Amino acid sequence: MPWKQYWPVADGHADTLVAATGESRSFFQESAHGHMDLVRLRRAGVDLQVLAICAEERGSSYAWAVGLLEEFARKYREHTEDCVWLREAEDWRLWENSRKTGVLLALEGLEPLEGEVKRLEEFYALGIRMVSLTWNHANPFAAGVLANGGLTRKGRMALACLTDLGMALDLSHLHQEGFWEIIRAQPPGPVLATHANAAALMFHPRNLTDDQIKALADLGGTVGVAMYPPFLTEETANVRHALKHIEHIMEVGGMGCPAFGCDFDGIKETPRGITDVTDFPEVFAAMEEEGWAPEVIQGIIGANLVAVLRRTAELD
Repeated sequence: MPWKQYWPVADGHADTLVAATGESRSFFQESAHGHMDLVRLRRAGVDLQVLAICAEERGSSYAWAVGLLEEFARKYREHTEDCVWLREAEDWRLWENSRKTGVLLALEGLEPLEGEVKRLEEFYALGIRMVSLTWNHANPFAAGVLANGGLTRKGRMALACLTDLGMALDLSHLHQEGFWEIIRAQPPGPVLATHANAAALMFHPRNLTDDQIKALADLGGTVGVAMYPPFLTEETANVRHALKHIEHIMEVGGMGCPAFGCDFDGIKETPRGITDVTDFPEVFAAMEEEGWAPEVIQGIIGANLVAVLRRTAELD
């Protein structure tokens, strides 16, 4: 495909590890279920995928998340010929040289800490390199977009800890009060919104205002466009609606700001023409049809996000 002249292609958010567990399938094996697995990722030409672990409000979330990570580690050891788990600087160098599929793991919401900030160090040791403080609701650390409030005392402690560890901070689900508290703190590590679209084009609690987009851009962060129709438009969503959000984010935050965070396996519906990750190249083809410059396309489809995520290795 012509768009594979671009490298890398990267996506900042998918819920496949959690979804696969509930569907008795594996990320590492091809399946007819869900939006994604390693085989389909490689077929689609995606070079780097962030896989999130979201406990939502399940009970015993600490033991559940640790078990999920241990199972991932076990299966990863059987598939190192196909992918690279991105944790340390050496992993990033291997990924660049081998052109295998890179995988970076994230905690979507700190519910698995069960209120214990110290457990961030444990999850770092287990391979987590990105966290968001909340999912949609409130927890001991902060309020999500469906709650009210900012960071708690434990949330500020967690922010300091993850900064010390060099983990990336995802603000996608955070209530505005907490969002601006973090922005004002000017954290030195990577800060981004992996899957949140432009509120100026489609009002939704999960979408970002122009001020939020600019604030992330000013910190060197990215905003990943999600393929969830309610985030895109009130109309029947298609690929062109996603491009409009990308254009707007670029106008507000500059060329280095837009990225992708499709939210595959975490969304109940997709835009027309996008069934699963193997249709992802349709988005790139649409950019080329619009006449976007190659350097602009390269940034959006991967280079912008990778530049942010690489800092997790540079800061450890």
